[in-house]
Amino acid sequence: MRPRRPCRRDRHRAWVCAIQRLRLEGLLTGTHTPRSDREAMYLDLHRHGARVDIEDFIVSPALLLLETTLRDLDAEADPEPDNDSFTPASEPAMPRPMTLPHALNGLSEIAADYDILLCDVWGVIHNGRESWPDACAALTRFNRDHGHVVLISNSPRPASDVVAQLDSLGVPRESWRAFVTSGDATRMELAKRAPGPAWIIGPPRDGILYEGLGLQTVDAAADAAFLSVTGPNDDTVETPEDYRERLRPAVARDLEMICANPDRVVQRGDQLIYCGGALADLYESLGGRVTMAGKPFDPIYDLALAEAERLLGAPVDRSRVLCIGDGVITDVLGADRQGLDCLFIAQGIHGDTARGADGRIDPARAGILLQAETTHARYAALDLVW
Repeated sequence: MRPRRPCRRDRHRAWVCAIQRLRLEGLLTGTHTPRSDREAMYLDLHRHGARVDIEDFIVSPALLLLETTLRDLDAEADPEPDNDSFTPASEPAMPRPMTLPHALNGLSEIAADYDILLCDVWGVIHNGRESWPDACAALTRFNRDHGHVVLISNSPRPASDVVAQLDSLGVPRESWRAFVTSGDATRMELAKRAPGPAWIIGPPRDGILYEGLGLQTVDAAADAAFLSVTGPNDDTVETPEDYRERLRPAVARDLEMICANPDRVVQRGDQLIYCGGALADLYESLGGRVTMAGKPFDPIYDLALAEAERLLGAPVDRSRVLCIGDGVITDVLGADRQGLDCLFIAQGIHGDTARGADGRIDPARAGILLQAETTHARYAALDLVW
């Protein structure tokens, strides 16, 4: 009998579970703070040395939505924190008030307000197997009538190598005018650390990242000066847990990890796969040091805005730059940190989470996704269309 093809609900459930797993792991490193009694209990048990199975603290999408809704209702009813409630030392007890994004029917509604689009690639204009004609057409129309599109991707490979992939997926060259990647920004970090030696983790296709840098490579932490990670060696089957014991010797030697792809997961066709950012989260949870240059960090935006200035032939007016992306903790958070407007594409890796009963974008549901990482986007849409 032919195996059942994963439906949209299955993909949504897998995504929600993956995000919860990454959040729970982040509690142990301090990169996240508890937002519910469930998360607080998980952290407290770990602090007291209890043996805890992370899977026992992962709930269904329905229960997670209920938990989030109840938390928001409690915040409205009792804005003053209870002295007996769990309060992280580094943050206020209650999240900041949620500002809902403005729902867009299409890019045409705001195109005249911007000269530059900094547009994500995977999850916005393709899914790794096919490009989306409506998204490509929207970018082409903006290029023709309004300004310039700079693609900004967390791909660990240099932009010059990723262009061939875009061509093979049918992304028209007219839809963009410049392209920068996390790989471009990461090469600068790697060059500073040459000749290494570097322990490299990632699939063979990412080997171009290291070409021409004069790096010596080794196969284990014992002989390395630092680690460089682009993702799992085999992202079709491996998860971060497959690397827990392999990474412990590097942590013990206090080796720095250079992560070339800050994305935690991406959607490849119907499948969610782990990326370098998930391994970086694990490494930090073990006590390791991590450096990243892609979104949401500054170096990749410096490169992208430099390309924008070249295209404009004049200094960039940051109030006329719009970021577009589907990753809350990469695209949206990065734009927020840069003080740039953002269009959140909510149906990328988040599936139907932000879709309302009428089939259109629900700003409240999109707002919950954004508030989960205490960030904000000015606009939201399910897909990128004109």
